Amino acid sequence: MIENRRHNTSNANRLQGILGDFTETYHCYRQEYSILSALVMVGWDGLCTIGFSLKTVSIWRFGMFRNFLHTANRILKRNKRFSALNLGGLAVGLGCVILLMLYIDSEMKFDRYHEQADRIYRVGAHIQIGDMDIIQGSSNAHMAPYLAEHYPEIQAAGRIRRFSNATVKVADETYQENRFYYADPALLNIFTWPLIQGDAETALSAPFSIVLCRSVAMKYFGSERAVGRQVVMGDNTIYQVTGVMADVPFYSTTECEALISFSTLVDQVGAQAALLTDWTSFNFQTYVLLHPGADEVALDRRIEGILHEKEGARLRAKGATETLLLQPLRDIYLRPLGQSTGPMTYVRVFSAVAALILMMACFNFMNLTTARAVTRAREVGVRKTLGASRKGLIVQFLSEAIFLSAVSGAIALLLVQLALPVIQQLTQRPLALDFSGMPWLIPMLLGLVLITGILAGAYPALLLSRYQPGQVLRGRSRSGAQGGQIRRVLVFLQFVISTGLLIATGVIVMQLNYLQKKDQGFNKEHVMICSLTSPATRRAIPVLKNAFLSSGEVLSVSAASTIPGWGAPTNDKWPEGFTRAEMQLMAEVNMDEDVVKTLGLTLLAGEGFSARGEGSNHESVIINEAAAEAFGWKQAVGKIIRTPDYTKRGAWINKRVVGVVKNFHLRAVSQAIRPLFMVCDPELPFSWGDWDRLLVRLPAGDQSQHLQRLKKIWHTVLPGERFNTRFLDETFDRQFRRIARTRNLFSYFAAMAMVVAAIGLLGMATYSTAQRRKEIGIRKVMGSGVSRLVYALSRELLIVVIAANALAWPVAFVFIRRWLAAFPYHMEMTLWPFFIGGAAVLLLSWLTIASQTVKAALANPIKALMVE
Repeated sequence: MIENRRHNTSNANRLQGILGDFTETYHCYRQEYSILSALVMVGWDGLCTIGFSLKTVSIWRFGMFRNFLHTANRILKRNKRFSALNLGGLAVGLGCVILLMLYIDSEMKFDRYHEQADRIYRVGAHIQIGDMDIIQGSSNAHMAPYLAEHYPEIQAAGRIRRFSNATVKVADETYQENRFYYADPALLNIFTWPLIQGDAETALSAPFSIVLCRSVAMKYFGSERAVGRQVVMGDNTIYQVTGVMADVPFYSTTECEALISFSTLVDQVGAQAALLTDWTSFNFQTYVLLHPGADEVALDRRIEGILHEKEGARLRAKGATETLLLQPLRDIYLRPLGQSTGPMTYVRVFSAVAALILMMACFNFMNLTTARAVTRAREVGVRKTLGASRKGLIVQFLSEAIFLSAVSGAIALLLVQLALPVIQQLTQRPLALDFSGMPWLIPMLLGLVLITGILAGAYPALLLSRYQPGQVLRGRSRSGAQGGQIRRVLVFLQFVISTGLLIATGVIVMQLNYLQKKDQGFNKEHVMICSLTSPATRRAIPVLKNAFLSSGEVLSVSAASTIPGWGAPTNDKWPEGFTRAEMQLMAEVNMDEDVVKTLGLTLLAGEGFSARGEGSNHESVIINEAAAEAFGWKQAVGKIIRTPDYTKRGAWINKRVVGVVKNFHLRAVSQAIRPLFMVCDPELPFSWGDWDRLLVRLPAGDQSQHLQRLKKIWHTVLPGERFNTRFLDETFDRQFRRIARTRNLFSYFAAMAMVVAAIGLLGMATYSTAQRRKEIGIRKVMGSGVSRLVYALSRELLIVVIAANALAWPVAFVFIRRWLAAFPYHMEMTLWPFFIGGAAVLLLSWLTIASQTVKAALANPIKALMVE
């Protein structure tokens, strides 16, 4: 008992002493080296403290492993700066990889919260008419009930259509909402949108029923029960709240805040309206839930010809091919239909960046670990002389490398936690190290640590352990030369990656800047958009325009069915010179006679609507130059384009081209400009043709005073109606926020990749100069100057970096050319990013090497020549 007590006391004293050493080491390193160095060494000491303290536990009886830890700890402390560079480089690299993986995971999360996501599909359409080839994610109003009835593989089907810009009145408060949707009851069973109040089976059954999200219900009614209450929308239409559902998660492509029963839309537009009866009216999104085990590929083939079964004669008459397709729910965000570039493109790019940074960090770690291990050849000889086996030496080197890698992994997690607030602000995403929500994270980290450690320890373990002790102790080991070749190869590969990545970063940033600065074809500055959300506001357009213009606060006022950046629906058009079987598709916009002036559009030929008079405007159309080019019209003014009569099925109306405007971006700048059909008809009987936007051009300067006066005028004309405004430049520039985030994120991580490369090169330069210290002393004694010494010491590494540039350029060129080809509009290829990227890498490399070689060249040669 006394012996056990003494043993426990001894262990306690030893543990206390280790903890004291741990604290002392931290303060020593903090004063002598950088914060990163202190983190590295304290992290290592902490791991050793844990390992040695395990001696007090009965399971820690393996002296061999304790000896390995002790040896590794002693070696690290003997070469503090070299060890800090080694572990710090890997920690920074792993930290970058973890952050990139968190961002990639956030991109992949969209719509995955649905419990049945793997069985949910959206019905889209592939439309080919004339020269237009469009793939879109919408379908007609018939599709959901038809599919549910005729295809047994489908468990449920539902339609959804956005009801944007809703004015909601609750008691004396008025709210403007943009995320309300008409929805079939089946969607509550397809999607994971659980109801907190109400019955999911009946909540969306009756007309004028509405289901609110929890946050919206709280906004309207506070903590009171919402079910059974009423809200008023539009022209005093009363809606009954029949349910409250949980808020839709952040990672959702359908950002709905309320669901309105689909039967409400039927009552509003009439059951026989073309919107609900036309098989080729693509104004709804249809989602289907397949039965477990259903073959979606076979179902996709079976449904593709439905439109030709129902409207075959009509489609053949206009020379159109329209086929249906199924798109997995999980692909809707990542791979938008009809777009050559999407989030998945950047997921691949950032995945490649993460892989490249990881390779660079591993190369660094392997390089520096191998370089340091070569100097331990005599240790291997001594150990073998004392009876160590080759197997034991292999285990020793591998164990040390894995432990070093583990320390770097721990430091990487700390760096990630410190960097997360910055990355969250940059990406506008709720990123976090959520191990429970990301079960792949821990296995990934453990795998990276294990693989990196094994690769780094493989060379010294397999090569050094085979030497005969006699040869090693006589200094006849040739491991240094062999290790030098391996290290040069690793440095070469590392700088191929870093140079290529820097060049690609330059081009990507230039392309994204090109899109952001590209001429959009209109003047978006100082244009205010007023939402006309009810029939009453739309009827007041003439009065509002006159009142605004008479006030002297505005330069121009106009009304339109859409604004640039929001796009427009496409419809069949029959241009002059084409047969009916050569029908064309054109985006259609309804606007008044002043939109050309208000938006600053450029008329290339003819004139605008304002010079024609109200009667002739009804029969006129303005097209863009893309339409004139597509139709082969050198003189487009006076040409006839037939458009469907939306009041009579099968009838056509002739529209005469009165003007051609310069191309402008009605959709995102990353998408190609399509032929455009602009009409002037305040009573256009088309579901997307209402004038529900008032465009007001204000004078330059401070806008606040103008807005206050216009608000008073608005409330004078429309008392009780909400004055909901935004500015066109802000609305249009929203599309650039993602571009800017992507550009900045890519730039930051490319810079971190260069930091990783610089850390590795600094470590190699430090090691190289340390190994050649006596050579430097002899050269200085023989009369060599500092410049010659710097050249002699840096020449070898700089040659490797230059060779890496030579290989990186063609590799980067191939990648860049393929990436740019995905954009309809892209910058011209130039060599400037190659020259700048290559020069930056060379300059950084030279500065990194010179920082060590100059220091070594200026050192006292007597100290270098002293016998140790």
